[in-house]
Amino acid sequence: MDILYNGKIYTLNPQKPTVSALAIREGKIVALGNDQAIRTEFEGQGPHLDLHGQAVIPGLIDAHIHLEHYALGLQKVDCETMTRQECLRRVAERAPNIPSGDWILGHGWNQNSWVDGFGTAQHEQRAVE
Repeated sequence: MDILYNGKIYTLNPQKPTVSALAIREGKIVALGNDQAIRTEFEGQGPHLDLHGQAVIPGLIDAHIHLEHYALGLQKVDCETMTRQECLRRVAERAPNIPSGDWILGHGWNQNSWVDGFGTAQHEQRAVE
């Protein structure tokens, strides 16, 4: 059991949007309220942590992805390759499916991993011809 008190704890409950204390057991919130009520109810049942007025906001510790960014990335050429040549092969493979004048976008390359380095426009033109 952990007791957090003397904080500004956001509950996301419109009837009680903030409280100053909460009790946590096995990773789950078991009680919310004011400092005196929570500390009295759970006296001797674990450490009491003084938040010194700091905020607690629920849900911001969950792993998450930026779904839109991920989905847009799927439309780009995956250039996370071991060589520049392989990256260019993937670009050339995509090129016939792109309308004339449109950009071919890619992501994920790391020219520091490529033995042949970053390359120049002249290198790239020869590679796709």
